[in-house]
Amino acid sequence: MEAPDIYHYSEYTFEYLSTGKAYPDPLHLGSWQYPAYTTTVQPPITGAQEVAVFNTQTQQWNITPDWRKVNLWSKATAQRIWSIQIGDTPDSLQATTQQPPALFPVWKGDGWVTDMVALENASKLELKHRLDDALLQRRLLLDSIELNIASAVKRDSFPSWTEYCLSLAKVPQQAGWPYMEKLEWPQQPA
Repeated sequence: MEAPDIYHYSEYTFEYLSTGKAYPDPLHLGSWQYPAYTTTVQPPITGAQEVAVFNTQTQQWNITPDWRKVNLWSKATAQRIWSIQIGDTPDSLQATTQQPPALFPVWKGDGWVTDMVALENASKLELKHRLDDALLQRRLLLDSIELNIASAVKRDSFPSWTEYCLSLAKVPQQAGWPYMEKLEWPQQPA
């Protein structure tokens, strides 16, 4: 007599794992032993993003959504969702398979758009930080020159810092403003 087929399922998620054969019972000829977390009920065929889950109460398989192997991003935060469980769906997680763009993504309707206000504010803040740093460096150089404690190299670099400050002030006049990825920032003097 051939051993009956058995179907292994996870002891934690109860999802179908594999098919095997029952073991002969050495104490009772013609009888079979069934390991824990197995059933003789054949699981159904599942489709994409589905898994068969064994219900121990009804002793039947249920087809359940399974998006664990699909990259999903939260529509609320634009962050990748790492803790997807059996039964979760993009709708239940308020997520999408569309990867958000790199800068300031916001979900609108059926897709990602760039939050232009956030992008413009970030560009202005970046410009302010660069300009503040450049003006500070220029001021320190000027002070050391006026006190006659600057080296010849430092004195020679003063015009470069002045030119750099002026170039930074002109950044908002670039055609790409305020799109940070399209801006060409002036090269800071050495």
